[in-house]
Amino acid sequence: MRGCAFHEATVELQQAEKSTYGGHFVTLQYASPPSTADKVGTSIPEYLLRSQGFLLDTNIVIELLSRRTVLPNSLSIAVSVITIVELSKSKLITTSQIDDFLQDCLHADVTHVDVVTAHHARILRSYTSLKVPDALIAAAAITENLTLVTEDRQLLRTLNIDVVNHETFMRKIEEHNEQ
Repeated sequence: MRGCAFHEATVELQQAEKSTYGGHFVTLQYASPPSTADKVGTSIPEYLLRSQGFLLDTNIVIELLSRRTVLPNSLSIAVSVITIVELSKSKLITTSQIDDFLQDCLHADVTHVDVVTAHHARILRSYTSLKVPDALIAAAAITENLTLVTEDRQLLRTLNIDVVNHETFMRKIEEHNEQ
C-alpha cells in the first residue's frame, strides 16, 4: 500500500486502489498531487474526481440500519473505520450483519485512519472539544473531501467541515433519484 501525502489544490484528485475488508472489496482513496494537465482542465483517465460524496457518521448508519434503508448505489457513500468499531460494540447486531448492510444496502466504502487523517483530527481537537472518535470521523470527511452526514450537534457546528444533517441528506438522495 502506498503512503498518503497531503496536497492542497483547488481540485483534489483521487487515485483508487482496491483492498479487502471483511472479505469484501472496498475502494480506498489517496490524495494525489495535481499535474499541469489538471491546471488547464484536461482530464486524466487514471484519476477519479470525487462527486457529491458523503461520509456517514455512526448515528446516521444506526438510523439507516434501524429503518433498513437502501441507498442508491450510484452515490459515493463512505463510513469511517471508527464507525465500524462503534457499531461492533452493539450486542444487537453481528459483525457480518454490519458488513452485509454496509456493502449491500449502503454500498459504502470504508475510510481508514492514516497520518493525514490523524493530523486533521489533532487540529480539530485543538480548537474544539470533540472526542477522539468524532474528531477522527470529521477528519476523514476533510481528508477524503466528503460531506459529513451526522445528527451530532457538536459536529454540525464544527468549522471547516462540509456537514449536513439526516433530513438534508435524505432530501439530497431524493433529488439524486429524480435525476
